[in-house]
Amino acid sequence: LDDILMTLEDLPQSLRPLGQNRPLMKFKREAIPPEQSPLLWATSAVHLFTPWVEGPKFKRQYVLFHEFGHNLHGTMSSQKYDEWLRLSSWVKAGDRWEFDSIGSCVTSNYAMTHPNEDFAEAASAYRYNGRAFLAQCPEKYRYMKENVFNNVEYREESQCFGK
Repeated sequence: LDDILMTLEDLPQSLRPLGQNRPLMKFKREAIPPEQSPLLWATSAVHLFTPWVEGPKFKRQYVLFHEFGHNLHGTMSSQKYDEWLRLSSWVKAGDRWEFDSIGSCVTSNYAMTHPNEDFAEAASAYRYNGRAFLAQCPEKYRYMKENVFNNVEYREESQCFGK
């Protein structure tokens, strides 16, 4: 419970509440659907699985913030999200999304799997590793700063508390 409360505290005041209320559920080990990968930690519906419970504290908070990131993008206008897609080089090809990795910047390999994962990974990088994110992906950093985090930054330790 402490990790959940700390992660919620990491959301800037201006981003709360996240829109519509959603349940946050922790599944017992035996309740995890058998088709789910043992590597699955959580879902954007905020279902927490065994790897999340057994993982290190920093990873639990990062994963939870990532899932909240999905909820953040869900509150954005389609115009703002289209800007994200262009900035991130995502193109719709039929029913699939394709990523043009040439000249694009991503924060993780997982971010290259879908534009929604890219967004959630960028939101987590912005909140927990702002200085490196700015150096690595300055355009995405600017987008997150201006369109998601209402110009609140977290590049220095003094900026990470009390906001």
